[in-house]
Amino acid sequence: MYQPQSQNDHPLARAFIATIKDTAFPCVGAKSALAKGQMDIIVARDLRSAWDDLRILPMLGDTVRKYHQDRAIFRTLVVLFEARPTVPRT
Repeated sequence: MYQPQSQNDHPLARAFIATIKDTAFPCVGAKSALAKGQMDIIVARDLRSAWDDLRILPMLGDTVRKYHQDRAIFRTLVVLFEARPTVPRT
């Protein structure tokens, strides 16, 4: 069985974390979750693909389990996708 593992050290995750740490970023919930170590990040390939579903689902379950254990107000799971969206040509 797949063991959930966050990828907070992935380059895409580090860029996302830098965005949250920026003073101009307005979401205090995200800032709090990050500061308290209550944000798990997983990096997936493409939103249009089911390739990473077997990794995302256990991570979601792990996030819920952690919340039930700790009841932290700002427990969050972030799924980042490597593939850039394509814009259809008109």
